[in-house]
Amino acid sequence: PYLFFVFTIAFSLINSAVAANSEQSKKQDFDLILAGGGLATCSSLSEKNCHKGGFSEHDLTEILYQFSAPKKQNFHNSTFYLSLTEGQKQNINSIIEELYATHSNKKHRVLSKSQVRAQIKSSGLLDIYQNLTDELYFALFDYFEFRQIDNNNQRQTEKVDLSKNRNQGTKRVYTAFYESARIKALKKNKSKPTLIAITASSRDPFESADFYRAVLNQFDANVVWLPLDMNLQQAIEQNRCDELESIRNANLLFNRNTIYPKRVQQQYQMCIAPEKLLHLIKQADGVMFNGGDQSRTLAALTKKNGNPTQFLLLLKKLNLQKQLVVAGTSAGTAVQAGGVINGQMLPMLTNGSPELALKRGAFKADAPSTRCSETSVCGNTKLQPGDLTYHAQGGTGLFPLGLVDTHFSERDREVRLSVFAHETHTQFGFGVDEAT
Repeated sequence: PYLFFVFTIAFSLINSAVAANSEQSKKQDFDLILAGGGLATCSSLSEKNCHKGGFSEHDLTEILYQFSAPKKQNFHNSTFYLSLTEGQKQNINSIIEELYATHSNKKHRVLSKSQVRAQIKSSGLLDIYQNLTDELYFALFDYFEFRQIDNNNQRQTEKVDLSKNRNQGTKRVYTAFYESARIKALKKNKSKPTLIAITASSRDPFESADFYRAVLNQFDANVVWLPLDMNLQQAIEQNRCDELESIRNANLLFNRNTIYPKRVQQQYQMCIAPEKLLHLIKQADGVMFNGGDQSRTLAALTKKNGNPTQFLLLLKKLNLQKQLVVAGTSAGTAVQAGGVINGQMLPMLTNGSPELALKRGAFKADAPSTRCSETSVCGNTKLQPGDLTYHAQGGTGLFPLGLVDTHFSERDREVRLSVFAHETHTQFGFGVDEAT
């Protein structure tokens, strides 16, 4: 039988080396920093992660939704709504009308997502809600999201304060990234590093941009959000920059111009002049990839045929030349697996629970919907919600030593990684704990 070894590195050992003290961290020049996720960060949206509060009323504290007549009209006039079947329109309208009827007589009434769900449950529409297709589910919340404005008529944004962070491991990961980028900047005779955030792992990269900009702005650095996601890559490759909105819709993202008009315009400008993206990457000393869905990040960095884009080739070149530190958390870590070892392609893990991995093995297939556990249907596939799935051609290949898994000890993924290694005949697997 085939012999394999799985090195499950519960990275508390590595963590102690990385973050023994601030002085030691400053002397360490990393090229690749892979965090296991779970970076519980003190922010206005997550004050539970803070030693104490202190955020102002002008900071974003909750995503809210408003089921008003103007928003209903906007939705019904959208190209997306007009493309739906009569049955789909009936299902989504039953939910919208219930929420509208309940709150339309209360001026400016807004609801949290939990309040929306509670109202739907009490109305007897829970079955319809849970069986909405992904596109209808996400369109419901995207079209009725409420744009929150402060006293200066500016969009409220999420704020971060690492000085109040409860989890010191989280702070150490961010600091290790900054210090490595700072060292690289000094070697280029720059006074401070340029840090780039890429939020392509999120279904809504525009929303995630606030958080990662706020995190990186905690340090003495030039911070840039790069609007590089699967939507932009597809638009560039297909020469469809004027159809970015339709491409976003196809990728389950809707109506973002209403909430993030400046960012949507920024992405369009990058689409018609992609050399601007290359220029920004060349200026970077550090690039951080966010958590979410690694398949989305991979789609942002590769062409339809699986070949790397010019953006990924440049990132890898600068990283190998030690001019750029690349960091990732959760999905941003998982996507870095890949390359060839012993003549074999290293796959990228995309989904799976330990229990189903043992029962059903691994599947070379796209991961089921993230809502698959909420509904009884996983699209048109035969997959179950927790099936172990993987991308056979791997991710970026920046980490070519073996398989990569995240949230490791916290989610009991030792078994998952072992099964994955066995099924793909891979010798080495690396598991990274949270906040590590």
